[in-house]
Amino acid sequence: MISCDFTKEVKVSIPILEKVRESYQKIRNTLRFLLGNLANLPPEIKSQKDLEEKLDLVDYYILHKLEKLVAESQKNYNEYNFNPVYFSLLNFCINDLSSFYFEISKDSLYCDHLYFQRRKQIITTLYYLLQGLLKIIAPILPFLAEEVYQSIPFRFDLAVPQEESIQLKNYSLNLPLPDNEKELELITVFFLPLRQEVYQTLEKARQEKIINTNSQAHLTINLKGKNSQNYSKLNLEELLLVAKVVVSEKKENNEQMDKSLSSYVCQEYNL
Repeated sequence: MISCDFTKEVKVSIPILEKVRESYQKIRNTLRFLLGNLANLPPEIKSQKDLEEKLDLVDYYILHKLEKLVAESQKNYNEYNFNPVYFSLLNFCINDLSSFYFEISKDSLYCDHLYFQRRKQIITTLYYLLQGLLKIIAPILPFLAEEVYQSIPFRFDLAVPQEESIQLKNYSLNLPLPDNEKELELITVFFLPLRQEVYQTLEKARQEKIINTNSQAHLTINLKGKNSQNYSKLNLEELLLVAKVVVSEKKENNEQMDKSLSSYVCQEYNL
């Protein structure tokens, strides 16, 4: 059982097995989301070469995390250390994908035209995510990996006809990553802390019945002093799922801020 440390005594009970079932279902649902959204590719995408070459910063961020996860998993496999692979995979599916990347991608996937640039960037990212996750789960969840492989809705590179099983396929990941990985600090240092603060603020606003949904909110973000990073590379409205975001580098008097419906001030942040 990969969810247990087999070097110690393994306990089995109904609650433990139920928890394992729930974790398995979360991983399976993550893969279902990927397959479902890759089923409707733009017609011009006929091979991996036709995927988008230039991605958004948040796409590079999630692929960078995937690259680290795959490398870490391969290292643990070589050392017969399966337990960390399982928990790292589960954490990535729940926190990085379901609660973050999938959440901010749904509007484009469900509403944008097939030929819309942002949607094609997301589709490209989902393709590489599927590649990476299959490489991780194939040794420890072979039946799930085979089920996913046989259900891939296209036949190029990742799923070519001559390979009857994922267990017979040996491929290396060639993820499109930014030339300057330092740019990803804009996500880790600025955006993720900001996102947590914004969501706390919006939750309070919903409890006070000021707004019904986050999409009604207008945010004003005050930044302390000068900053050296270009936050304009981030589409904050799309990433925070709100109606409007205004970024100001000058501290304003909160008493003079617009207090109309769905207008809020977040705490000040340094970039």
